[in-house]
Amino acid sequence: MRRGRPVRCFTAAQIAALEKIYGDVVTRASAFFRAGRWAPKSRAPTPQRLDKWMVNEGAATTEAAYSESFSRYLASSNRDPTYNLSQFNLDRDPPRLEAIHQVLDATDPDLSRFEQRGGKILMYFGWADPALNPLMGVEYYEQVSQRMAPARMDFSPVHGPRHVPLHRRRGHRHL
Repeated sequence: MRRGRPVRCFTAAQIAALEKIYGDVVTRASAFFRAGRWAPKSRAPTPQRLDKWMVNEGAATTEAAYSESFSRYLASSNRDPTYNLSQFNLDRDPPRLEAIHQVLDATDPDLSRFEQRGGKILMYFGWADPALNPLMGVEYYEQVSQRMAPARMDFSPVHGPRHVPLHRRRGHRHL
């Protein structure tokens, strides 16, 4: 606040755009597709923090390049170097992502076979990572805890998540 008045950083149109950017992604039939971005209120986005990941006047954003490359070469078994992100249809195309979803996404909270083989997990989500919602990692940890804890007396929060609010990656400060 400035002298008793709230600071207005964004216009109404910019706020509406941010609500779309940070909201969950759903199909036209209201089927959930993926969690929206996460922005802790203490580190809410400002124009200075949006950098080239989400805003890059006059050029493609880093997010668009990342998403397009992923869609061209990893997301589908049909590699298409000419694929354009604007071709993606949220109501039609999610099934083509199923193969990569099975490889990359941790969705099964039953880690008993992994544990029996002596497996250990170190899971990392950056709180300020614009590509992944860190709450996905917290949700998965909670699912594993609920599934595994009743069968094990030594599964406890001691083995749980640790939060690192500030780190440096590639020479940049991330909060």
